[in-house]
Amino acid sequence: MMLLRLSLLALLALTPAASAQESLRIAAVVNDEAISFRDLEARLRVVLVSSNVGDTPENRRRAASQVLRQLIDERLQLQEGKRLNIDATEAEIQEAFRRIEEQSNLPPGGLEEEIKRHDVSRPSMVEQIRSSIVWQKLVRRQAASQVQVGDDEIDEIFASFQRTRDLPELRISEILLTVDRPDREPEVRRFAEQLVEQARGGAEFVSLARQFSEAASAAAGGEIGWVLPTQLDEAIEREVSKAQPGTIVGPIRTVAGFHVIRLADRRMMQQAGAEEAVLNLRQAVIPIAGTTEEEARQRAATVASSKTCPDFEKAAEEAKALRPYSLGRLKIGELNAAVRPLVAPLEAGKTSAPTRVTEVVVVFMVCDRTQPETGMPKREEIREQLFRGKLSIVARRYLRDLRRAAHLDLRT
Repeated sequence: MMLLRLSLLALLALTPAASAQESLRIAAVVNDEAISFRDLEARLRVVLVSSNVGDTPENRRRAASQVLRQLIDERLQLQEGKRLNIDATEAEIQEAFRRIEEQSNLPPGGLEEEIKRHDVSRPSMVEQIRSSIVWQKLVRRQAASQVQVGDDEIDEIFASFQRTRDLPELRISEILLTVDRPDREPEVRRFAEQLVEQARGGAEFVSLARQFSEAASAAAGGEIGWVLPTQLDEAIEREVSKAQPGTIVGPIRTVAGFHVIRLADRRMMQQAGAEEAVLNLRQAVIPIAGTTEEEARQRAATVASSKTCPDFEKAAEEAKALRPYSLGRLKIGELNAAVRPLVAPLEAGKTSAPTRVTEVVVVFMVCDRTQPETGMPKREEIREQLFRGKLSIVARRYLRDLRRAAHLDLRT
């Protein structure tokens, strides 16, 4: 690797006349497939431009080793896809372009314009996207029989939310750089430090994650979403707990490798109370004056037997109830203290028991009920988070095995 770095430095110092000839040289051979210095130069351009990092000799020198390793991994992934007859379709590649535009706040077709404007190699970008799609398919196929998320795991997460309801939720994005060999640890750490420096200096975190992260979240620009601190690795939790929203944290060493974390936001979990529920209410107010309480209750009971709101209004009319029949949409907390306990327990389509209030007998019906949103995630969201975490582990093991089995020749 030291000879490789020296060779890369020499490449960056070449004169234009010598550069064309030198770029045809082979930088690495991956199971008899060559990666040329031209391939490396093209990808460096893609990486630096898309990450909003200046395309300077210094930045190329910093990124060269990691980008070459990335190209090697892509070749391994595509070779494995070819072996198992798995490839990316043109429609999938176009969809990936669309997602990148969405993440980068570009209009439809904007990515193609950016490629032309910055003189970026489109074939190199497409090759990167193709390998990413193929790799996702391979990993999911590999994980199909290995990765299961049980209801008991989801139940445990929900229980954790209840136990830690007073803790803030964190919205985070990540970049993971794995350490596949102990001798590479200093090199990976230095590159992680460079990513932290670039992210703090204005480089787009989403693009850095998409280009360099080895986590399953890379395709989403590193976005993990809202999590509790207790769901994070202890080392990450310690560092993130001290950070302010909008800051970059890291690099943080865990068993998986080095993490660079962006803390996007922090919030307290919303515990929506019952009084926040919104009810679409109907009422029948039947006066006792001019009749007996018993007769008023009988008329109210007839109204209370209604099954739908139109039936309720018709029955209220026949029972000579006072208008208006509709109270509209109201939060439970906005109701009169005497009325609140009568309607709070009612589900949609249900009526209250006839109840005397001062000189009238009243019946209420809930036409529909809207529960407020809470900070609690849905079960499917938790299932997807757990699945992605397990998928990331499978992907790292899979790639590690491909690396170990491959014949790699790094040329000087």
